[in-house]
Amino acid sequence: MMTELKAGDAFPDFELPDQRNKSRRLIEYTRPSPLDERLGFVDGYPLILVFGRGFFCPRDGEQMRGLVRFQSNSRSTTASS
Repeated sequence: MMTELKAGDAFPDFELPDQRNKSRRLIEYTRPSPLDERLGFVDGYPLILVFGRGFFCPRDGEQMRGLVRFQSNSRSTTASS
């Protein structure tokens, strides 16, 4: 299945096994919780999805470290707001 995605498009839902071989769907990580829905937050959560070869690849390892820095910076920015 090939999909032409543009910036701002919703990513199609799909299913893959996790590290324990349990099937997981993308929507499980992005949909709002029942509490979110009661509070009116119905858009769900942003998600960064990375398909990489692993930490043995220098480029993939650097990208993952950059994402960890981004997450840390996002938390500190949110906490100070």
